[in-house]
Amino acid sequence: ADLCPAEAAVKVLLSLMSGLRHGSSGGLVSGGGAYDRKTRSASFDLATPPTAAKARRGASSAAGVVGDPSPETYIWLRWLVGPRLHVSWEASPDGTTVTLRFGGLSIRPLPNAHELYRDAGLNDWTCDSSDMACNMEKAKRLENLWVSNKSAFASNFRHLFAPWDSRVVMEVAKAMGHGFGWIVLMVLSTPPMHLEALHFSTEPRTAPSANGTSDSVAAKVVADARLDDEDREGVALAQRQDFTSLLFDISSHLHAPTSMSKMLRAAAKRWFNLETNLAIMLTANAEQFRHQRPSGADPAAISRLFRACQHDSARGSASNAKQECSVYWRPIVANSADEASPTAAMTTNSTITMAAAATAFIGGASNDGSALSRGPADHA
Repeated sequence: ADLCPAEAAVKVLLSLMSGLRHGSSGGLVSGGGAYDRKTRSASFDLATPPTAAKARRGASSAAGVVGDPSPETYIWLRWLVGPRLHVSWEASPDGTTVTLRFGGLSIRPLPNAHELYRDAGLNDWTCDSSDMACNMEKAKRLENLWVSNKSAFASNFRHLFAPWDSRVVMEVAKAMGHGFGWIVLMVLSTPPMHLEALHFSTEPRTAPSANGTSDSVAAKVVADARLDDEDREGVALAQRQDFTSLLFDISSHLHAPTSMSKMLRAAAKRWFNLETNLAIMLTANAEQFRHQRPSGADPAAISRLFRACQHDSARGSASNAKQECSVYWRPIVANSADEASPTAAMTTNSTITMAAAATAFIGGASNDGSALSRGPADHA
């Protein structure tokens, strides 16, 4: 069924909150959750109970959690949350738009991404993002490196690029403008970003919906993000190489209104639906695409991005594949090189739980019993 913007926002918000609450690690500290009815915002402190060994040596509290993509996906980035997660809800009076604003939710490149970028010699020269010939040389270099020396790629990238580990597939990629090299270049060029907002709105369908009507609307979501200065080394590389503009240029076929672009979008969503919607969400709000009225991402796919995988060594990853989970949440510890156990659990005795906050956002009862907004009253 088609979702309205409020329902779509709730679906994504609850997926994130549930992932942090029930995921493999991390959690709310006691008294750390608070909801402000007037501003319709909630804040949560994330921390992990220290292990006995850390308690003995006075280890510092957790600095938040990181979300590593499941090996069952081909997601090319990871999430960083904390140490405080702040969420606010904004809705238009007519319900056609909803915005979730975040503080403390960031995106990071995969481990070894920027190291491989430098080791491959790509930082030896710079290219204007629109200089296709210059960037093509980088794409070719990465493609040739993959063919000649896969050991130069860390194990996480050998897994990520495994679908292209075929001579036939590589020949097709080369014939299509060195597509594989461009994919690798995009992955390695992921900048550290702070995810500031998700905007949910409606757009007319171009085809009849499931109930046969042609005038239906479907919710879409686009993101606002900026470079995250907390990762100084990553930002320095991203600014030198203008990673942000490069990603927009590489993703242009996901937004262009041409027949070829529509065909490529359809194929990408068919084979890599989750990953394609992530790319669309992160780039659709770029200024150069706005005049094209680009389609946003599918909120159902975006909600799955935060769906937590459970650590289960006995059953292995197959059980997580059936869950269609996408991320392993684990704590990061301030001023400590080691990390807490991936099986640590959240505490729940906070002022307000994540699920309760989500309910309050979209119309749960306030302290005086009045509705906080129009829309569905109970999604928790």
